[in-house]
Amino acid sequence: MGGAGAYLNRDATTAALATNFTAGSDAITTGDGTISDVTLDPSITLSWSGLDAAPKKADVSLSVKSDQLNADYETMYDETGLPVTGQNKTTNGSQDFSNHFGERSILGAHPGIRASDFADDEGSGPTETTMTIEVAVSITDGSTVLATGSTTTPYVVTVTNQGANLTISGSAGGEVSG
Repeated sequence: MGGAGAYLNRDATTAALATNFTAGSDAITTGDGTISDVTLDPSITLSWSGLDAAPKKADVSLSVKSDQLNADYETMYDETGLPVTGQNKTTNGSQDFSNHFGERSILGAHPGIRASDFADDEGSGPTETTMTIEVAVSITDGSTVLATGSTTTPYVVTVTNQGANLTISGSAGGEVSG
């Protein structure tokens, strides 16, 4: 798995908001070069500093698009009002929201992306499909937006059709008669 992180500066009280999330690359080799699904299981942590007030809630939206298909972003996760808890309720802090998300099917969430888009059914070599994942966040004190930001990262899926092997062995013998 690879990873990506970005420190975002947006003009909501000039606070610094950072989102760190991993996407990476995944690969599979199948007997016929096809797949049945591609899933995403995000792990998202928000970090902030210099807020005018302590945050109480976070809104997190995660969208995905296929770069090769020129498909638009489709929202996979749109979590609003996630609580900022405990010692994280300060003007400088971080919150791990990984437990608020679960594994979801990209194919089920995005009508423009199909399993056949990833196929290496001809066996001509690995098929590499790149998608872009976008995470957009905002944190509030309950009523006022304190900071917002977004970042993107690539997610690459490689499918390889395992070539068939055929071995011929044996021998031929005969007899000559006269």
